[in-house]
Amino acid sequence: MDDKELQKIFEIVLDDSDFIHSKHDMIVKNYKQKIDKKIYDESLARKGLDYYIPKAIETYHSKTNQFITLDKDDKEAFKEIILKKILEDISNLGNKS
Repeated sequence: MDDKELQKIFEIVLDDSDFIHSKHDMIVKNYKQKIDKKIYDESLARKGLDYYIPKAIETYHSKTNQFITLDKDDKEAFKEIILKKILEDISNLGNKS
């Protein structure tokens, strides 16, 4: 699966307010706290996304009725896309205060 396909999947997932409130916002706040405390570790952040991705795929399935599976390379590429968005959201949080 290429990055554009993964990006499209992620956009569909982020269009789900339940997912945003139950998963995405929690991760953003958690990672922001770690950055603020200067204990953020990117490798651990990526590992944390192992719990985020299945929920994202489940949300995608329920929104589109399309069943997809990600292989190891797809998951790593998906983590890049997700982490970029999380860090962007953290940056936007910082700009609001």
